[in-house]
Amino acid sequence: MCSERWFGKLPKNVQQAIVEAGKESLEWQRKEAPASEKAFEQKLKDAGVTFTSPDRAAFQKAVEPFYKEWGDKYAGNDLIKRIRERNSTGDTPGDAGGAVAGIAAAGVPMAQRIWRAYEGIVNTAAVALFSAMVVVTTMGVFYRYVLNNALPWAEEADRYLFIWLSFVGASITMRHKAHIAVDLLLRYVSPGWRYRLALLAQGCVLVFWGSSSGPVCRSSS
Repeated sequence: MCSERWFGKLPKNVQQAIVEAGKESLEWQRKEAPASEKAFEQKLKDAGVTFTSPDRAAFQKAVEPFYKEWGDKYAGNDLIKRIRERNSTGDTPGDAGGAVAGIAAAGVPMAQRIWRAYEGIVNTAAVALFSAMVVVTTMGVFYRYVLNNALPWAEEADRYLFIWLSFVGASITMRHKAHIAVDLLLRYVSPGWRYRLALLAQGCVLVFWGSSSGPVCRSSS
């Protein structure tokens, strides 16, 4: 595991060598792991440990809402689908490189780079707005109480900076699900119903935004 930024700075031949070495090590690990796991399992059985075979279908059904929630949040549904298809077809060690190539072909790294760039722009905008508000406020206080010559634009500039900071900060907290919420009901419902209620809450937000944006646009025009 390495940083994508560090990997991108490497020469192309070094990148290719690392990718090929990773495929070879993956194939070797898949060939050697079953034998070593069997030997270790036998040691545990000899020591008196009892092994059970859980119902995989029940586990898969229980975590289905988790896949849905986080797949939608990080745009990973296509990747989850590809991994499930590989697992259902019984991916062989010789096809390990194909699995890696198939996932890379899904465009996930590009989507991640776009998402990180978007997050960087929004976070930078929030920091810039907050810093500008601090500077303007400090200048306003200094000019008013030290130089006795108040800046006529400082208060209005602070007001608009605060409004923009509120909108940008709201988008950041929305992305991280950090808005203030009453989650008392969610503690007593299943994960599936939590997801449905989350969709309902998002729908209410969209309805409120749509109903309030119309009068604002008409009044501004």
